[in-house]
Amino acid sequence: MINIKNLKEIEDSLSLSLPLSSLVLLFIIISADSMKSLIPCNLRKLAVSNLIYKHVIGFLTLLFFVELVLIENEKENFISVLKKSGILYLLFILTTKMYYPLFMILIFILLIIFMIDIYKKRTNDSKEKIKIIDKIKNILYIFSIILILVGPIIYYSIKKEQYKNNFNIIKFLFGTVNQRCEY
Repeated sequence: MINIKNLKEIEDSLSLSLPLSSLVLLFIIISADSMKSLIPCNLRKLAVSNLIYKHVIGFLTLLFFVELVLIENEKENFISVLKKSGILYLLFILTTKMYYPLFMILIFILLIIFMIDIYKKRTNDSKEKIKIIDKIKNILYIFSIILILVGPIIYYSIKKEQYKNNFNIIKFLFGTVNQRCEY
């Protein structure tokens, strides 16, 4: 049973546990696909034809963003940053397999969390107002995790029904080299 004390402990542990705003930055980078013509041709060919390369670059990009977000907390060691990046990348993969309307709601919530973080860094509000803002952020954080877990389940059931015996869980999770948004 969750009581007020347990809820407070959950809120405190969530406030800095995973920098979900890093996912927003990763989606922004991915959305900037038109800029890939700026990299060398051979690297572009590798990026288009090699699924492992895509995931490695995606993970390294997320690792970079996690480090940028956590830079204020210099006590974070490399293994901790690597673990958080790994968990976030798993969450990223799940978000790419979400039912579309839930994905759009998730992105909106993550943007709000990101804006709250920016606001908190640049405000001189009272501690009481900051506590209220933190509660709102934690509620949004919990809701976003629920969406990340529920969204892929809904999408999975849709795709499993659509492809029946031809459904492949590996293709569903990691995509294919020339993915056409079928999985």
